[in-house]
Amino acid sequence: MLVRLIGTNVELSPVSAALSDLPAPPILSPEPIAAAYARISRSPKTVAELREEARHNVQRARKSNEKIVFEMGHSSIAEHAVFNFDVEGVSRLAIERIEATRVASYTERSQRYVLIGKDFVVPEEVSSDRGLTGRFEAAVLGLMDAYGSLHDALAADSGDPEQQQVAREDARYVLPLAAAGQLGITVNARSLGNMARRLKASRLAEMRTLGALLEQEGLSVAPSLIRHTQPRNPDPQPELLPPRPMPPGPPRLVERPSVSLVHATPPGAEDLLARHLPGAAGSDPFSAWFAGASAHAKTPRCFELADLLFEVVCSASCFAQLKRHRMATILPEPYDPGLPVMVPGTLVRSGRGAAFTEALSRVAPVYSELADAGNPAAVYLLTNAHCRKVLFKCNLRELYHFSRLRMDAHAQWEIRDLAGQMAGLARAALPRAAAFLGGKDAFGRTLC
Repeated sequence: MLVRLIGTNVELSPVSAALSDLPAPPILSPEPIAAAYARISRSPKTVAELREEARHNVQRARKSNEKIVFEMGHSSIAEHAVFNFDVEGVSRLAIERIEATRVASYTERSQRYVLIGKDFVVPEEVSSDRGLTGRFEAAVLGLMDAYGSLHDALAADSGDPEQQQVAREDARYVLPLAAAGQLGITVNARSLGNMARRLKASRLAEMRTLGALLEQEGLSVAPSLIRHTQPRNPDPQPELLPPRPMPPGPPRLVERPSVSLVHATPPGAEDLLARHLPGAAGSDPFSAWFAGASAHAKTPRCFELADLLFEVVCSASCFAQLKRHRMATILPEPYDPGLPVMVPGTLVRSGRGAAFTEALSRVAPVYSELADAGNPAAVYLLTNAHCRKVLFKCNLRELYHFSRLRMDAHAQWEIRDLAGQMAGLARAALPRAAAFLGGKDAFGRTLC
């Protein structure tokens, strides 16, 4: 038996600098690895020999990739090429769209843990009109000023340094989707092509530019593995639809998300699931398995036999966390200012609900000006408090993972509430198999 690590993530700039003095510096590209692995199935040579050949003839490796991936259709070969991207200066809205690509890894700057400054994105759909730009910027800065005031007031309410996080995570509900963020992305070439194509299909210039830049950076090192990125039949995207109108008057406020169970696998399937539990025995195999499992144990794959479909109404702040569970099927509708707006209970209890409402109301005229003109950039003026409807379909195994993370005592309050409602509905539908849904802090205990 042989297991050999032949590559890992490295930064290109220091490697390029170290090799720059060589008479013939090598081409730094993941393409030879993809080309070598593509030939494994039809060559008697060892993997090391195939890699050596590909590394010494990159142009031949590229031609091989193009034929195998795009002519023969073996797209999985492109998954052997992996990229790491720094992405900075993009809107919170754009980060949502980036992370809609399922097969990739993302880590973004959290508005829950980081005190946010006044960096924001002025969309191209606005910046071409100087007067409109001024009104847009004034509206965004008004929300950011409100964020600073609410944060400072909530922080002053508590002298406990550990409670300062509450001030950040609740004040952020008034931040606009135009607020700038940053993230790191790790993605393979196949998913990168899908990501670029979806971004380039958007009505919003920021998304299209982002897709083109990601594609351009990937092509600079792996031109043979990224193709067909021009939008053809684009996926349904919320930003492809006209912005929803802003209703008159102050926004209606709610303090918790709503969840309904649209469909669930019938309870009779629990017997089938139980037969496939590892070491299943006795009258209650579910209790037996969970009693012997740690909070970090992987729920057995047989739990994937049970499916659940939820309809959720949650805020942008909550959706930013919900969207991270990409193994679920997540279909969001556009943000809808006609839905109730999520307000943190800390603001209501401290008497600052009126200041919160006033801050949201001040952007309504500019939002309505854009929405009435059919300008898709109106959505940038909506906040983390504005809500949308989301269809969330998952199997029970994924729901166990979701509940461990999002029902834990350390989870943010809105998604903890959301996860708790989902778990309660799942337990009612599948009383034996879903009985142990819960956070890591309560794992292994029946919660129904």
